[in-house]
Amino acid sequence: MNAPIEHLGPRTKPGRETLISAGLFVVATVVALARNAAMQFVPFVSESSVLNNATALGISLLIDVGFIVVVYVRGITPTRKLAALGMGIVATIFDVGAYALYIFLPTSPLTTPLSWVVNSTTFLFVVAWGISRRRHPLWLVGLIPALILSLLLAWAYDSGTFWDALGEGGIWFLSAASWYAVIGLGCVACWGFDAVGQMSSPPAPVAPQPSASLAPAQAFGPPGYRQAAPTNSMAIAALVSALVFAPLGIVFGHIALSQLKHSGEDGKGLAIAGVVLGYVGTALFVLALVFYVVVLSALSSGLP
Repeated sequence: MNAPIEHLGPRTKPGRETLISAGLFVVATVVALARNAAMQFVPFVSESSVLNNATALGISLLIDVGFIVVVYVRGITPTRKLAALGMGIVATIFDVGAYALYIFLPTSPLTTPLSWVVNSTTFLFVVAWGISRRRHPLWLVGLIPALILSLLLAWAYDSGTFWDALGEGGIWFLSAASWYAVIGLGCVACWGFDAVGQMSSPPAPVAPQPSASLAPAQAFGPPGYRQAAPTNSMAIAALVSALVFAPLGIVFGHIALSQLKHSGEDGKGLAIAGVVLGYVGTALFVLALVFYVVVLSALSSGLP
């Protein structure tokens, strides 16, 4: 896919940026591990449900606010800063808000959905980081494995897989480590696709600097000079929508493909990816629904 790299200003050294990102990630992970260890092993915290819940919510909010500050400060353009800030706030609301409801409504019918919401917010944090830092539209493809990992994490929490694997003694470590491992792997996936996109895209032509010796008609570059085509916004929306609500990805993808036939914009690969993922996601949803109905009918018919 030859989508042009958005003009995002001068680059900093990749090694330095990687070390900064890794360092921030390690700090957040260590704080989360310390929180979980305190909740389980510090007597006055573990023995008091009020202090235990306050510790969980307070430090979770602290980490999330720190994340919001980081994605804003490290955003590569002012527009990206604001978009990443908004996504970070949304992720924090879902994370801390749903967690609070989960704690205070332990026997509610909403307990299971709230558990899934809390543990799926890892995906939203990956999206915020990608908006803040990534340069090529291909990074959006990395959201696919990020979403899969988030859903697997939510399933592991809800099904009790972590408890079965390590029991009471190790759950404090595994719960925090896995949560941040999912975010880290999602960010790495987005970074990888971003790097591939940047390497596969031809460099945008650079207009020569006007010279005093050139005539006015010559000062704007050689004949035929043309900037790289922009990426179709509907194509980007198609891919993102396919990951959130598959049928919408189908609609946006076909609209984008229709527009691309006449607009001369780039983004055909994104549009096709949105259409394919939309159809696959819709088919999987229908199959899961049919399976659920069949199983439920079989169980109902077996009841006395």
